Amino acid sequence: MKLFFRADANKVIGAGHVMRCAAISEEAMARGIETELVGSIFEIDWLAKKVSNGLFTRWTDPEMASNELGDLLIIDSYHVDCDEEFIQRSHWAKSICLVDRETPEYSADLYIGFLENVDWPFSKKILESKIITGVKYNPVRQIHGKSPIANECVLGSLKIMVVGGGTNYLRLTDRIVKILVKTDLP
Repeated sequence: MKLFFRADANKVIGAGHVMRCAAISEEAMARGIETELVGSIFEIDWLAKKVSNGLFTRWTDPEMASNELGDLLIIDSYHVDCDEEFIQRSHWAKSICLVDRETPEYSADLYIGFLENVDWPFSKKILESKIITGVKYNPVRQIHGKSPIANECVLGSLKIMVVGGGTNYLRLTDRIVKILVKTDLP
């Protein structure tokens, strides 16, 4: 079995799509499953370096990807064209789409949303049969070394990790930690 992921990253769209896929890839590789990221990474050097150094078994540019039938495709994107040949369901035994409110209605066998009680913009057919939702489905990487988008604070016996999506260019995690430290928690 081999898992293929379709996600891109750059300073505009951030790194979150690739990082969510990396969490799944990390677990799959730990179980001996080969993984391949099909995606473009521009202007985020730390992410390109991590991807090149083994977040996935292989990394391929979308223009170089083959269209052979694969086992499983996981797509995580707002920007991949719904008509892109590589993501068409006919090429895959199964396909999964990681979604939030901004995700186009890609054709997939299963949609996984990370938030519950959201007004999902998908067709009634998908909402009734193909979507599972909840924070328990949000993939989180095992952190090896310091993450450039994670911070943690300790409040008494409580330890909180704050993780920001994308490239964190606004230093969101730093700002949230400062607010938490000032908060009077029980």
